[in-house]
Amino acid sequence: MGLSYVWGILLILFGVSFLLNNLGISNIQIGAIIGTYWPLILIYFGLKPFFNEKERKNSSNLIFGVVIALIGVTVLGNNLNLFFFDLSLIFELGFALLLIFAGLRLLKVGKFKDSNWAIMSGIDKKNPGWKLEDESFVAIMGGIDLDLRQAEIIGDEIHLQLTAFMGGVDLKIPKKYNIEMSNISILGGMGFFSQDSGGIYVNRKYSHQGNEGEKTIYLETTCIMGGIDIK
Repeated sequence: MGLSYVWGILLILFGVSFLLNNLGISNIQIGAIIGTYWPLILIYFGLKPFFNEKERKNSSNLIFGVVIALIGVTVLGNNLNLFFFDLSLIFELGFALLLIFAGLRLLKVGKFKDSNWAIMSGIDKKNPGWKLEDESFVAIMGGIDLDLRQAEIIGDEIHLQLTAFMGGVDLKIPKKYNIEMSNISILGGMGFFSQDSGGIYVNRKYSHQGNEGEKTIYLETTCIMGGIDIK
C-alpha cells in the first residue's frame, strides 16, 4: 500500500470522526488517538524497505529500518502502557552513534590529496578558471558554494567528496557532464537537479547522462543535519 493510500485513509477516518463529533453522535477523542498511535508512522517507515525490492538490496536501509521500527514499537508500547522503557536512553545512544558515524565519514576525507574545510565559515569558488581535481569539501556549521561551470576540470574523471555537517553545500554542474553520485543523509536533505530527498535516513544513488559525455564527475556526498544542493 502506497503512502498516499495511508494518508488518504487516515484523513477519511479523521473527517468521519470530526463529523460524528459535530453531529453529537459520538465523542471520539481525536487528539488522544493521535497522541497514542502516532508511532505507527515510525513503524510504517521502518518496515517499508522490506517491501521495496530496490531498497531491500541495500543492507544499511534494512538495518536502519529495523531501528526506526523498534523505536516506533517502543514508543507505542509506552503509550499503551504495555511496558515502560526510558526513551531518553534511545536518544542519548542515537546522538552518540550519530557522532561516531560523522567521525567515520570524515576519516574518509584523508584519501584526497586536497581537502577544503569550512568550519563556521564559508568557501566560494565561482570565479572563472579555478582548477578542479580530485578533492573533498567539508562544511561544518558553515557553507560552501562551488560553480563547476567556471572551473577548469583536470582529466576526464573527477572524484569529489562533499560533506555537510550542520552546514550546507551548493554545487552547480554543467549538464553536459556525466554524473554518478551516492548520498547518505541523516536528518538532512539532498537535492539533485529536479530530484529531492531527505528525512531521518536516506541512502540513494543518482545518475545523469550528459549530452556530450566527455567528462564524468563522481560524487560521494554525506548530509548530517545539513543539506547539499546539486543544480
